[in-house]
Amino acid sequence: MEYQYRAHDLLWIHDLQEMSGYDMFPPWVKTQWHRELPLVVRRDWSSDTRLIPIGIRGNDRNQRVASWVHKTSVKRVIPPEHLIQAPIVFTSYPVFLALKELCSISITLPWGVTGSCGYSLATGINYVRQNSDLDIVIRCEIKLTNSLLTILSDLLPYLPCRVDIQLETPYGGCSLTEWEQTKNSPKKVLLKTNRGPLLVDDPWHL
Repeated sequence: MEYQYRAHDLLWIHDLQEMSGYDMFPPWVKTQWHRELPLVVRRDWSSDTRLIPIGIRGNDRNQRVASWVHKTSVKRVIPPEHLIQAPIVFTSYPVFLALKELCSISITLPWGVTGSCGYSLATGINYVRQNSDLDIVIRCEIKLTNSLLTILSDLLPYLPCRVDIQLETPYGGCSLTEWEQTKNSPKKVLLKTNRGPLLVDDPWHL
C-alpha cells in the first residue's frame, strides 16, 4: 500500500532542485539547507495527488519556506510517532524533560513529537531554546475520551515547559486546549485542514 503522507511527517529528498520554485527561494535556503536535513509535511491541497506540500525550516523562527515535492523524490520519511523512540541527548532543555515525562504516562492513542523538538530528535542537531514549547500531535480517528483528556489536562501545568498538543482528527488538526475550552460551550473550535482553517462545532464531524 502506498504511504499516506500526513502533516508533521518529516521527509528527506536528494536535491534542492527537486522542490518546486527552488530558483525563487530566499538566499538562506541555499546556505542552510542540505540533503541530510528533513522537510516538514504541511497542510495544503493540490489536484495532483503525486505532489506533497512541504516546508523548509531555517535556523531562525522566521525562516520558513513553503514548497512542493513529487512523491518519487522522497528517499526517506519519519512520522512524529517514531521520534518519541529516538534517544534524548539534549537533556538540559525543558522541552526534552517534558517529553520524557509524557513518555512515562499511558497515552492510549498513537502520538508523536513535532516542531523544533521533533526536528532536533530527527537530525541530532539541537534546534530548541530554553524557552521553547513542546509540540505534540495525537492521532485521534475517534473523539478523544474524557479520561485521557483529564489525564493530559491535569499533567500539563506541572511540566517544565509549555506543551501544545494538537489533536489530529480525520478532517484536520485542532488544539487540545481549545477543544477542552469549547466542547461544552456554544463557541466553535479552529480546525486546520488541507484546504484552510475552519471554525467547527465538532472537529470529528463536519
